[in-house]
Amino acid sequence: MSDGHDGHPHHEGMDASDGLSYYGRRAQAIEALLVEKGLCTSEEVQSAMDNVESRSPADGARVIARAWADPGFKTRLLADPGSALTELGYTLPDTTPHLAVVENTEQVHHMVVCTLCSCYPRTLLGRPPDWYKSFAYRSRAVVDPRGVMREFGLELDESVEVRVLDSTADGPASSSSRGRIRLGQAERTRRRCIREGGPRWLPARAATNPRPAMAIEITVPKLPPGVDAITLWPFIVYRRGFEHDLPLRCHEHFHWKQALRWGVLPWYLAYLMLKPFYLGSRTPRHPLEVPAYNVQREVAALLAAGQSIDRRLTELGIA
Repeated sequence: MSDGHDGHPHHEGMDASDGLSYYGRRAQAIEALLVEKGLCTSEEVQSAMDNVESRSPADGARVIARAWADPGFKTRLLADPGSALTELGYTLPDTTPHLAVVENTEQVHHMVVCTLCSCYPRTLLGRPPDWYKSFAYRSRAVVDPRGVMREFGLELDESVEVRVLDSTADGPASSSSRGRIRLGQAERTRRRCIREGGPRWLPARAATNPRPAMAIEITVPKLPPGVDAITLWPFIVYRRGFEHDLPLRCHEHFHWKQALRWGVLPWYLAYLMLKPFYLGSRTPRHPLEVPAYNVQREVAALLAAGQSIDRRLTELGIA
């Protein structure tokens, strides 16, 4: 043993980081770096963790039960979930992805899956269950949703349309049906499953009009000098005061889409390998920056001329 902090002896093997996985150690290192740079405090991190730990599916059940019992609340929940939730005392952080609610009926039943990883409305429901994050569920849900639901004890009549909602694309949602609760996120079907009109169980509109993936936008008190925003996929991080700068947002969303098309790791490797050749340039010359700045200037010019930028926002998936 050796003397430890606060005069207490340090016991080998009792360190908080002992036995952590690679990802656990990486999370600790990222937290330490964010605290060191003054972007957040350990208390803020702990508060966010405590908030997630305090939530469970029971909170979602409470919301759905209120919707069943109160038609007016149900209407408000479907139209504006964020505002409706405040009626029950739930206040979601500003960084929460767009919240949407869909309704199960006698004709349509929704099934939710995050095909990318484990996107889940944690600020309302807490941590996702292990089965929701499993590769088996994520892969089978999009190709055999009825079979998967059957294993959970739900047998639907063939006349009921099944819609698979991919939570990777949009913000969290809740889906309600009489006697059963489905919790998930807003609709988007897995792109690779939408081929030749899509599988028979997919709604036609999802097969013909897939919605783009969305970035997770975060605002922090400060960033390195001269940096107003940075894309750290799947996040876009803004320095406070710049989160509503539409030309800048378009610039970063262009990078986000670029990384999605290339593959995140190849895109970052290419960006970093090319960057030394263009340091010190007075004008943007980096091959991956030039098109993003072109988009930024185009949007700024349209705004200055009082013209609509809706088409460009739609292309970039900006709400």
